[in-house]
Amino acid sequence: MWQLSQDSAITVLDGQAPDVTSILIVEDDDAIAKQLQYLLNKFEYSVQDVLKSGEELIEKLNYLEPDVLIMDIGLSGELDGISTVEKLHKQYKLPIIYLSAKTDRKTLRRALCTDPFGYLTKPVNPIELRFTIELAIYKHRTEQKLQTQREWLKTALTSIGDGVISTDNTGVVTFINPNAEIGLQIKSEAILNREFNSILNLVDDDNNAPVDPVKQAIRQDCSIQFNNHILQNKATGHSLPVDCTVAPLFNSKKQISGSIIIFRDVSQRIKDYQEKSQIEAQLRHAQKMEAIGQLTSGIAHEFNNIITGISSYTELAQAELPPEDPIQRYHCTILKKLDQAMLLTRKLLTFSRNEDLHFQTTDLNNIIDNHLQFLQQTIRDGVTIKADLDSNIGLVNADVNALEQIITNLCLNARDAIEDYGTIELQTEQYEITANPQHYSVNISPGSYVKLTVKDNGAGMDEETRQKIFEPFFTTKEATNGSGLGLSIVYGLIEQHHGWINCISYPQIGTVFELYFPATQP
Repeated sequence: MWQLSQDSAITVLDGQAPDVTSILIVEDDDAIAKQLQYLLNKFEYSVQDVLKSGEELIEKLNYLEPDVLIMDIGLSGELDGISTVEKLHKQYKLPIIYLSAKTDRKTLRRALCTDPFGYLTKPVNPIELRFTIELAIYKHRTEQKLQTQREWLKTALTSIGDGVISTDNTGVVTFINPNAEIGLQIKSEAILNREFNSILNLVDDDNNAPVDPVKQAIRQDCSIQFNNHILQNKATGHSLPVDCTVAPLFNSKKQISGSIIIFRDVSQRIKDYQEKSQIEAQLRHAQKMEAIGQLTSGIAHEFNNIITGISSYTELAQAELPPEDPIQRYHCTILKKLDQAMLLTRKLLTFSRNEDLHFQTTDLNNIIDNHLQFLQQTIRDGVTIKADLDSNIGLVNADVNALEQIITNLCLNARDAIEDYGTIELQTEQYEITANPQHYSVNISPGSYVKLTVKDNGAGMDEETRQKIFEPFFTTKEATNGSGLGLSIVYGLIEQHHGWINCISYPQIGTVFELYFPATQP
């Protein structure tokens, strides 16, 4: 780029003159200082000032700001050139060129500790002076660019949303960005300069098998994806679901010098997927219950027509015979069984939401209070019923008889789940849904609800059983102990009240039914 002319000057090959470089001289020998000024002016540099001591340099450097500092090592006074630079080295990143008549090893070692950009010996050779200055300027600008790039890279790695960890080729951690610290709940000082596998553990979420990402990336000499994995903080036990990419790092000789681990927190993605799956399951369940309801309604109506016909002909046959005829007792038995069949069809119609209800504005607390005595008499000894009723709940638009039937069926169901001694708790509270109603049910709108909770500490249910409890004729009891319609009727009645029911149950712990009724104004 540069070429030497006959007058020992350096010119730019493309004809462009370089920017004027300002130089500060620190030299206590006037003759040498004047020689330097002459040469520098000849080479078209700008000499800012000539100082005679280290103390003077320390005092004036704040406002001088030269591009290059030429520093005599053998300054008179308390501070020589090297001692002066040692005081300024960390604060000022200047390209420093030492000037000295000494070339002994001790002086050179002292000088090298301050990272000089050049070392000239006296007397000064003009060409050597020029080249040393230009190389110092070039080196300084290159270092500034590299420092800018390092700062840019550091800012990028610090501010990106992913976690980033780098290691050397033995797996020792050399860098961790803030997002990695936050996600893994770890401080940088707890992981830097320590082996990755001694602090963190990467586990396959599918089979719980641990993997060594650093070793694999270095051994295979390529980037590797680890999706659906768990990063575990061994010290705290904190786990983070991640998608992870690990790649080897290379030095200037194309040799592997370490690895970089970039991971993304996928907790929200997993949560969204689970919520979506829950909503889809709720939708499928609602569609199944709707289909069962339609089928049940059709069967109940047809069955009711058959019962009506049998009942009518039985009554006609009964009228044809005298009361004392022995056959009459068979007629009476037939009519009793027909009454039972009619009751069953009414239950089926209730489940399918075809039973007529009489709605009125009412207080759920009053219904529970008035119904508690009946419940206490119905529930066997050893089972206690408790009521915790919130006096500030709103009113509901409901059929009183239907609400009593709902409460009765749930309490009887809870009683049957308790083997010896236990407790059934009834609780009311005001409940507000302001956003994301799909989290609760596929057909629920935001608004005010009155929540009724029926809780027992009985045998509980597994998940497979819980999924079927609202289906008609499904029961876990013996055939002689129930029709399997109790919870189906509860489900149908709540649907008719435009509410919804949720069941939470665990084996050997108990069951909780949560019922939500839209609140209404008085």
